[in-house]
Amino acid sequence: MRALLFSALLSGAAATVAEMIWIRRLGDILGDAPYAVPFVLSAFFLGIGLGAFITGRVADRLRAPLRWFAGAELLCAAHALGLPALARWLEAHSSQWLGPLGAGPVGLAARAALALALVGPAALAMGATLPLLASAVIRGVDETARKVSILYGVNTFGAALGAPLSTLSLVPLVGLSGAAAAAAAANLVAAIIAAGTSSPLTPAASPELARPLKSELSPWCVAALATGFASIVLEIAATRVLGSYFQGTVYGFCWILCTYLACTAAGALVARGVLARRPDPSPILSLAILIAGLGITSSGVGLYGLGIAVESGRLGASRLLSPALQVAISFGLLAIPMLAFGAAFPLLTALEEQRLRRAGAARALGSVYLWNTAGTTAAPILAVFVIFPSLEIGGALVIAAWALFATAAFIVQSGSRVVRIGCAVAAAVAWVAPMGIRPGAMGSAERVIAYREGIQSSVAVVESEGHRVLKLGNAYRLGATRTEFAQHRQGVFPFLLHPSPRRALFVGLGTGSTAGAAAEHGIRDLEIAELVPEIAGLVPLFDRSSYGLSAKLARGGARLFLQDGRHHLRREGEPFDVIVGDLYVPWRAAEGGALSREMFEAMRARLADGGMVCQWLPLYQLGPEELRIVTATFCDVFDCVSAWWLYYNVEQPVIALAGARRPWSLAAPRPASRAASEAGLSDPTEVAASWVAGHATLRSWAHGAPIETRERPILEFRSTTAAALGEAATARASLEAVLSIREEAPPAELLAFYERTLAERTRAAHRGIGSFFRGRMLAVHEGDLVGGLDWMADGLAADPDSAWLAWNLHQGAQELAKTGRQAALEALLARLRKPWSEPGSAPQGVKLLLEQLEKLRGDR
Repeated sequence: MRALLFSALLSGAAATVAEMIWIRRLGDILGDAPYAVPFVLSAFFLGIGLGAFITGRVADRLRAPLRWFAGAELLCAAHALGLPALARWLEAHSSQWLGPLGAGPVGLAARAALALALVGPAALAMGATLPLLASAVIRGVDETARKVSILYGVNTFGAALGAPLSTLSLVPLVGLSGAAAAAAAANLVAAIIAAGTSSPLTPAASPELARPLKSELSPWCVAALATGFASIVLEIAATRVLGSYFQGTVYGFCWILCTYLACTAAGALVARGVLARRPDPSPILSLAILIAGLGITSSGVGLYGLGIAVESGRLGASRLLSPALQVAISFGLLAIPMLAFGAAFPLLTALEEQRLRRAGAARALGSVYLWNTAGTTAAPILAVFVIFPSLEIGGALVIAAWALFATAAFIVQSGSRVVRIGCAVAAAVAWVAPMGIRPGAMGSAERVIAYREGIQSSVAVVESEGHRVLKLGNAYRLGATRTEFAQHRQGVFPFLLHPSPRRALFVGLGTGSTAGAAAEHGIRDLEIAELVPEIAGLVPLFDRSSYGLSAKLARGGARLFLQDGRHHLRREGEPFDVIVGDLYVPWRAAEGGALSREMFEAMRARLADGGMVCQWLPLYQLGPEELRIVTATFCDVFDCVSAWWLYYNVEQPVIALAGARRPWSLAAPRPASRAASEAGLSDPTEVAASWVAGHATLRSWAHGAPIETRERPILEFRSTTAAALGEAATARASLEAVLSIREEAPPAELLAFYERTLAERTRAAHRGIGSFFRGRMLAVHEGDLVGGLDWMADGLAADPDSAWLAWNLHQGAQELAKTGRQAALEALLARLRKPWSEPGSAPQGVKLLLEQLEKLRGDR
């Protein structure tokens, strides 16, 4: 028995590792996680249920069930080893099949069918394993509940171990193929152990046992259906809400899943101990289902309370990244219902065997498994596509709790009036419980303008102090009217690098401000690929900052495609002159794939002759090592790479990596568009002076850094360190790294079409920008305002036409005056006068600044 329990443990662990790999593999094929997660879960559960049901009907009459168990494990191993090659082939071609189908009913049905075809064979084999083990070890109806409890509990505990095993070690260390090989090895060991202990060659159930009832539908099957459905609704709801508070990291999802499965396993083992003292399962089952319903209600209230705690600031973002706190929160919210769900399964199996007139434990187990997984199969599709969008998360949890209360009242014996009254009271409590769970609404000063529960996450538009913010989940900001200046620069800047842009693609929509600025700049053939479909309906709320993009989309002036950017790039179509990659949060699960070699290769393949890719990178979310990984990956794909500042900001600095097939020069200055003027890009020196470094420097700096690939993702596992450190520390470290490789001047060939005076102004502006960054770094990140102003004074001497430097010097002087540092103010004035000691030699901007500083000194 102990050897078989170890086999069950290995089988469960391998199943979870395989499931997490399938989600990633099918994300590449179907269009990333929004479609992969619900379809993989449904296909996985459907296959397991059918496998358990089919096997359960014959397992009790097999002469060597453990050999069949070994065969099922070998099939799982073969599937794990063979899927990568098939997945790579499908990934290369699926865009052509699925892309034209879109995200409508036909497209969703095609994705679901493809997921079932890929996952189904292994899931069938996984479902067969538990009935086969039960057939081998259970020798009487009085053993069913206790032995199913321990088999199910150990197998589920193995599944719980598989979550951290894959996330903490296998995938980051050996990649997806290596993790699949490890899962296959676990299946192989489980098969060897089972085959070596298959000495009993007598069937577990005798053919002389009474014929079972013809009908497979019973109160216990209905209860199995309800518990399966409710448990998955709870899991998805908790994963969605907690995942948003845990910043969407792969580790946060790992701990939620691990807690969910571990509590389920513990519940099954608890049921075994309870049954040893009270063998009648019926009243215990009713109580377990009632407790599960109450537990779901309490989980909803807890999720609501967690939102209040985060809004009030009692739980900050950095604290919520602590693994210990993530496990504690997950356990506190999931323990009660999942313990009850885990206990219910073996109880249902025992009662179903009694109903089937002792036709065999495996048959009863298969029937319960089938109906339980019918609920778990329907739940991901219904919850994601129907219930959450209609009732939101709180409403979905109320429906799940009510289903359990109704089930408990239905299956209880007629004389148990107390339980039925308890179910009615519990249903009323669930109705009035505070479960308005909206993870997108954060902060007491924010007012929700619009809210959508989508396929992947909640999407909200909130307003605060007259500014609107678009949020995905809890803390992921997709854009805000407050930062429209930066978003407009993101939209216009790439087209000032290209000599004659005509056709462009933006990967990511957000508020539409970036793409809208490009359309306003004059890009008439504009496509946008957006993965989150709910965002499309919110674009009109940002029309003021997006130059009326919603109207352009309606008229066909720009075209929106609701699909993964890489899949859109792989569709047949005209090449693009410019492709712009949006800012991505690298630590969000699966988001690193947008910065992978495969993504950059797809971009390169769709470039027109002379085309360019511009990938924006947030230095406040990417640490230096992660920045090196992205740079190494980008340089590995493109033959000519350069780096550019988006704007001059040290709190939330952003750079662009521009990639092309061959070297290029900036075009001669053109008349500025409205969008370029409002983004501060009307002066051609503003563009050229933003130069950071060229291909040779970038390639040398990134040399030795690993390459980010879909097969072996790195960023989402490593960049959580940056999330824990916070934006300020990450920005400081990454800025230091970028400034260490910043070249002294833009190369002459870049300015080939600039007239001499303009080229000289550009080089002066470039020197001034370098001094600004050094000075602002000292002032903001090291608290040395005086030293920072000295650097900026040097920058103004190099570039006296810089209004930005003059403004920052004036702001710094005001701070000196406000804090009574008169000597430092005098020294700054003397330093600024020194380069223009001759009367009337100071340029107008510098003259005005000196007058302002003289006034500050006089006011003191």
